[in-house]
Amino acid sequence: MIDVRIKTSPCADPKILIGRQAENNAVNVVFDLSFLIQNFGEGTAVLVHQRTKDNAPYIVTTQQDGSTLSWNVSQIDTAYVGVGQAELRWTVGNTLAKTIIYKTWTVKSITADEVMPDEYQSWYDAMIEYIDQLKVDSDARLVEAVEDARQSATSAAESATQAAESETTATAKATQAAASASNAAGSATAAAQSAADADTSADRAEQAAATQGYLYFYIDSNGDLIYQRTDNVDVTFYLNDGDLYVRG
Repeated sequence: MIDVRIKTSPCADPKILIGRQAENNAVNVVFDLSFLIQNFGEGTAVLVHQRTKDNAPYIVTTQQDGSTLSWNVSQIDTAYVGVGQAELRWTVGNTLAKTIIYKTWTVKSITADEVMPDEYQSWYDAMIEYIDQLKVDSDARLVEAVEDARQSATSAAESATQAAESETTATAKATQAAASASNAAGSATAAAQSAADADTSADRAEQAAATQGYLYFYIDSNGDLIYQRTDNVDVTFYLNDGDLYVRG
C-alpha cells in the first residue's frame, strides 16, 4: 500500500492521485490535521468524495487518529476514470469550522470496466451509520439542554423561595422592633406621668403643711429642748392614764 501524505493547508496539494481504475486498498491518503487544530481547535474530520460521474458526493470511510486522518482508497472510490473532488470538513463542537476541497485523480486501466463493485453498499452503510450517530448526538445534546434548563429553573425557584423567606423574616423583625419601640414609648410616658404625680403630691403636702402647720422640736444654744408649730398655734401637753398627748 502506498501512503500519500496531504497537508490540510488550503493552498497545499490541490490534486490527489488516488490510483488506477478499480484499484482497491492500493493507496492510503493521510491528511495532516495540524493546521486545522492549531487554527480552529480540536475537532472531528469528515471526508466526502464525488467521482467524475457522480451527481452528489458520498461519505468515505476514514479513521481519525490524533492529528491525522487516513483514507484507505477502495475500488468504489476508483470506479470512474477522471477527475473528481474530495472535501475535508472540520467540525468543532456543533460548528462547521472549515472545509478544504481537493481534486482527486483516477487513472485509466486497460483491463478494468466502469462497473460498480458489490462493495458499493459499504460506503452507503457507513453514511447511514454516520447520520444515525449524528441523530444520537443531537438527541443527547437535546436531553442535556433540557436537563440544564430544568436545573436552572429549579435554582431560580429556590432563590425566589429564599428571597421570600428573607423578606418575611425582615418584616417580622421590623414588626418586633416597632412593638418594642411602642412599649418603650409607653413606659417613658408612664414614667413621666408618675414623676408628674409625685410632683403634684409633694406640692399638695407642702400646701397642707403650710395651711395646717406641724410640730417640730429642736435644741437651742442653751441645750434646752424647744418645740413649736409652724403655724404658731399654741401646743398643750397632757397626761392621760400615764400616756403623754399633744393638743394643738
